[in-house]
Amino acid sequence: MVASHLIKVAPDRDSYVIWSVTDAGPEWIGTRAETEIELKERGDYSEDRFARANETGSSARRMQGSEVVPYGWDDAFITVGEGLPSGTGLRRLPREALEEYALAAVEGREDDMLAMTLPYE
Repeated sequence: MVASHLIKVAPDRDSYVIWSVTDAGPEWIGTRAETEIELKERGDYSEDRFARANETGSSARRMQGSEVVPYGWDDAFITVGEGLPSGTGLRRLPREALEEYALAAVEGREDDMLAMTLPYE
């Protein structure tokens, strides 16, 4: 099983992304009900993950000494890499573009994905 986090797109949206930590990219996007089914099929369902995602924006846990939850509401950018054109490297995705980016990823729209990201400076 690939390491992943559950990311809630926005506090007022019923939209969740399963984010691969290994590949730095989205694996899945759907409603809570759809995502529960997907995670149960993978053998990776946990109510605790949804509780953290609903509270902070992400099932990831704070790193020691940090007040920002990785991929959470206060994390302005998400590091992306998987699914981008070859040779692109890691880039930054503004968190507010997460839902659109995840949809583009599952649909295989690499050019759209790249256009939503920013290079590291």
